[in-house]
Amino acid sequence: LGHVVVVWSAETGQVERLLHGHQTPIRNVGLSPDGRWLVSQGEQLSLLWDLQTWDSRPFPFPRPLPDIRRIEVLRAEGVIVFEGRRLYQ
Repeated sequence: LGHVVVVWSAETGQVERLLHGHQTPIRNVGLSPDGRWLVSQGEQLSLLWDLQTWDSRPFPFPRPLPDIRRIEVLRAEGVIVFEGRRLYQ
C-alpha cells in the first residue's frame, strides 16, 4: 500500500477510504486542522485531497522535493507549511 493513502475511521478503527493517485511511494501526509483537506507527498507527485468529495488535484512542490517531516494544510487554497517555518503555495 505504499502508493495509496489509507483513511481510517477514528470511531470504528476501520478503513474508511483508499485514496489512489500516486505511482511512487508516499513520503508524507498532512491534514488540515478542520479535517477537510489532506495533502499527500509522493516522490514525483503531491496531491491535495478534498475529504468531503474525495477529489484530488496536483499540488506543485519545488524540485527537488524538500526533505520534510511534517506537512500541515492551512486552508483550502492549498497553502502548506513545512515544519512550522516555510510556506509553499
